[in-house]
Formats: sequence, structure tokens, C-alpha cells
Amino acid sequence: MPGALICILFAGFIAVAIGLMVLAHKAAQERLRAMQAFAAELGFSFDPASYGGWDRQWPRFECFAQGHSRRAFNLLTGPFPGGTRGETCVLGEYEFKETHGSGKNRRTVTHQFGFLIVITRWHGMPDVQLRAENMLDKVAGFLGFDDIDFESAEFSRRFHVKSSDKRFAYDLIDPQMMEFLLGQKTPLIDLGDNAFVLSYGRSTRLGVDDYRSLLAWAREFLGHWPRVVVARLDEGVR
Repeated sequence: MPGALICILFAGFIAVAIGLMVLAHKAAQERLRAMQAFAAELGFSFDPASYGGWDRQWPRFECFAQGHSRRAFNLLTGPFPGGTRGETCVLGEYEFKETHGSGKNRRTVTHQFGFLIVITRWHGMPDVQLRAENMLDKVAGFLGFDDIDFESAEFSRRFHVKSSDKRFAYDLIDPQMMEFLLGQKTPLIDLGDNAFVLSYGRSTRLGVDDYRSLLAWAREFLGHWPRVVVARLDEGVR
């Protein structure tokens, strides 16, 4: 009897595992079709292939340098909707793995997140990273490893900002930009050279409506760039 019970339990486990695999495959296919339809709606090209060198193609963006076994996939590429300066953009998904522990306690966790890269006609923009401040940032600040502080105490409390050029960061994040960022669900922003990337951090997969909202947010973000910053960057491409 115990042997028969074990066989039944094992068969049940196999059936459940197969069922979960079928459901996962079905969900992946539905997601693929949704992304293809969204690309067609935007007039973008769509590439479901997996690219392992994405972090080398965009080495300035910290979000692509996490963990190991990195890859980008389900890429939508085309002109930035609503752009006024010839911007192009790439929407996609990114995956990386993190391995913790050793021996029997060794485990690997897979993270996936959606992203938007907006490629501008400007070049040589300083690196600027902005994200929500967390407890580790507060501890680092207490130890003297502080980020850039702004006149708005609320803004400095909510966001962690660092840059290779503090003057540029101060010019870009003026009072009007601060007000915009404080009033929104602001994604992680990583800017450098001729582009910026937006995401909501690790393990935050996005649906089509989320990507649509992120595109709209990026248009508003660009619309809030101070005129003095835009004029200075335009000088560099003339």
C-alpha cells in the first residue's frame, strides 16, 4: 500500500508539473502575441530573439549590469512617439540571474524587468541616475556617502540622485522638473551620452498598457527639460 501511494503521489506531482509548464508556455505565447500587436500598433519592428551582449551595447546603464546570464528579448524598435527632435526608442524585456550561497545552500534567482530606452540626437550628456531612495541610501548618507542634495527637502528625501556632473544635474532637475517628478509614479532614470533608460527596477515585468504609459511618461519627462539645458545640448550638434 505505501508503495502504491508513493506511485500515485509521484504521478500526481508529474501531472501538476506538466500542467504548470503548459500554462507557462501558453502565457508566454500570449505575451509574445500581445507584444507583436503592440509593435504593429506603433509601427515598430519587433524582434523576439535573445541578445546576450545588451550590457556591452549599453555599458553606461547600471540596470543592465546586474547579476549574470544577462539577456534582452522581445525588443520593439522605432521612432519615439511624439518626439520633436528625431528621437528613436527601444522597448523590451531584460533578464539576469543572481546566485547566492554555496554548496547545498546555493540557489539562483532569476529577475526580469521591462525597460524603455530613448535615443536622442545629443551626444556627450553626463551620467545622471535618479531612483527612489531606500534604507541603504539613508545608511550610506549617514556614513558620509551621500547623493546630490537639492533645495527641495522633500525631493532629496524621496529620490537618490548621482551624477558625473553635479552642475548638469542641478540644471536638469530644476524646480519645475522636481515638481513633475514628485507628482508622478517616477521610474528609475539612467541618463548618459546620447540616451536615457527608464524602468521600474528588478522583477518588474510590464504589460502592453504599462509600456504605453511609460512611453507617455517619457514624452512628459522630455517636455520638462529646462530650455537652458536643451539649448546647451543643441549647441553640441550644430
